[in-house]
Amino acid sequence: KHLVFNAVGYLWKKELPNGTPQRISQGKDFEFEPAFSADGNSMVYTSWNDELGGALNILSMKPGAVPTKITSEKAIYRNPSFAPDGKSIVFQKEDGSNSMGPAYTSKPGIYIMPVSGGAPVFIHNKGYLASFNGKGDRLYYQAGGGMNILYSSCKTDGTDERAHLKS
Repeated sequence: KHLVFNAVGYLWKKELPNGTPQRISQGKDFEFEPAFSADGNSMVYTSWNDELGGALNILSMKPGAVPTKITSEKAIYRNPSFAPDGKSIVFQKEDGSNSMGPAYTSKPGIYIMPVSGGAPVFIHNKGYLASFNGKGDRLYYQAGGGMNILYSSCKTDGTDERAHLKS
């Protein structure tokens, strides 16, 4: 029914096929990487503020809804994705980089946390672009880089790691 996209640092929603793009929130933080829940009723996305650091935010797709910040720790959050049941989110805490610097980058890796907020649970110290399988009992993610991308999975507690394919 609608498309969500990033432009000029913010998330926008456009009703399909001919709607006019409208900003998702009125916040001043930059907004990135939206992902929808399986039922399409909620969206999770990352945000960034140079003073406050990064955050994960949840937004109901109902008209007039206001985003809720669900993280409390300053970090560089990336690639959030809902569990199939919509009760938890998997995401990456990124390590420092030349553009972002070393601040807020302790213990990078893959984490899971409840949609309602709370303490993130560390799952794995490697990988990115993590997502749940259809049952919600395994995580699939990429590891490596360049010509050596390895596709792997593990249980949601980080055990039983399996390599699946190398590109």
